[in-house]
Amino acid sequence: MRHAKTEGIYECFIAAIDVEKYKQTSKLTITLEIRSDVPKKGLLRNTNGKWGGDFLTIQYWQKKATRRFNIQNLQILCYACGIPEHLEINGVNGLKDILIGRQVQVLVKNEYDSYLGSKVSHIAPWNIKPTAIPNLKLLKDYRQTNGYDET
Repeated sequence: MRHAKTEGIYECFIAAIDVEKYKQTSKLTITLEIRSDVPKKGLLRNTNGKWGGDFLTIQYWQKKATRRFNIQNLQILCYACGIPEHLEINGVNGLKDILIGRQVQVLVKNEYDSYLGSKVSHIAPWNIKPTAIPNLKLLKDYRQTNGYDET
């Protein structure tokens, strides 16, 4: 079972994007890797300093009535990654091509999950911001290592 992370601001990069389909709906999961290349002092001492190299997830659920994802939440994520507003994205594979390796800053809050019976880390869609510590070499290396174009 995953442990709840320390509440606070984390510098991360997008490591994976997956879709799980269910009978009534679908779930889009964005996996963020907590960056270990940032200075481990100040605000990031108890977050990136302690959890660097670990993972966080953001989940977007499809609305059952419309069978669509809330596009505003995805727009916030794209804005935080520096993606232009009117760029056409073709499905989940297009989203992966654009976002994998991009760096973001997230605010993690812990909430009690009655199903699991413990606290879990949660990232609200509006708590995703552009990174404060960009590292273009990390972006380039991660994308090349995972078979994505340099962008």
